[in-house]
Amino acid sequence: MHKLVIKAGVKNLLVEDYVNGKKRIALNKEREIRRTKAGGFAQSKYQKHVDVMKDKTLEWIQNNLLKPGVLRPPYDEIEVICEDEALKKGIKAVLEGLEIRV
Repeated sequence: MHKLVIKAGVKNLLVEDYVNGKKRIALNKEREIRRTKAGGFAQSKYQKHVDVMKDKTLEWIQNNLLKPGVLRPPYDEIEVICEDEALKKGIKAVLEGLEIRV
């Protein structure tokens, strides 16, 4: 049995590959996205940068999934764990676009 588990969020991405019950961590990425409470012109510009980074989360996930050695199809089962439903649907669409069954 070959199972793929993707745990994703705005800040992190974990891809686990299970072959006959044996776990392999294919990818474990984190990025720093945080808001601060300080003020000023530079701070407001930084907050806009944070918003742009959050909007590009799906693109960041897709770029990391396309790295060599991360995905090794065919899979018998794929599980996507994500708190944000829109992001979860986006990840499933990316996998379907790569012709990997979801």
